[in-house]
Amino acid sequence: EASVCTVVGRESAADEPPTLLGPPPAVAELGEFEKMPKEAAKFVPEQVAAELEKSSESACQAGIEFEVKVSRQDPKKEKLGADINQRKVDPVGLKVQRVKLGLLQKWNEGNPEQRVNPGDIITRVNGKGDFKSMSEAIFTDLELTLTVVRY
Repeated sequence: EASVCTVVGRESAADEPPTLLGPPPAVAELGEFEKMPKEAAKFVPEQVAAELEKSSESACQAGIEFEVKVSRQDPKKEKLGADINQRKVDPVGLKVQRVKLGLLQKWNEGNPEQRVNPGDIITRVNGKGDFKSMSEAIFTDLELTLTVVRY
């Protein structure tokens, strides 16, 4: 999967500071940037690179844990919006394979600094950490508090 958080390092101490890889300025909005494959990225002006780096800095960090709080009126109509698989090795939980239309997509749009990404692991849902309880909560509860771990 293409990385959108790549930083190009210095070749020598005399070189300019590292520059974030990114798209041409015309498509440098974060939403469009994330859709671009790494191969299509090229250097962007410093001010655009700085803005992209700032907005995606915490969203791209590995080894963090954060909470996602979402609510809905009707669990049958409003889905979590993710393809997930059970993860049986440490950390045990639900591994996000893909985020789709639903509660997580809305969360991501409103919380770019704490986006839920493919590869993230949901370790608790409403305080419960076993597979059966997490699954039941995802399908039935109106309020969901997800503990998400990024590796």
